[in-house]
Amino acid sequence: MAAKERDLYARHVAPGDDEWEQAEGTELYVARFWRLPTPPLTDQPGDQASERIETIRSWAKDTGLQVNDHGPIPDAIIAMYNATH
Repeated sequence: MAAKERDLYARHVAPGDDEWEQAEGTELYVARFWRLPTPPLTDQPGDQASERIETIRSWAKDTGLQVNDHGPIPDAIIAMYNATH
C-alpha cells in the first residue's frame, strides 16, 4: 500500500486531487490515514534545516505547487519532494 502512496506523491498527486480521490478501497484508506513518515526538518542543525526548507520551497514553486514564502511547508509537499529526490 505504501507503494501506491509513493507513486501518487512521485507524480505530484496530493490528497484532494481527483486522481487521489479515485483510488478505491484499502489503497485510499491507507493513503489517507497511514502516510509515509517524513523525516522532521528539525533533526538538522539550524542552518542546514533552514537550507533544506528553502530547497523544498524552491522546488515546490518550480514544480508549480502552491507554497507560502514563509511558515511551515505542508507534509504532502515534503513527501513529494522526498519521493523525487
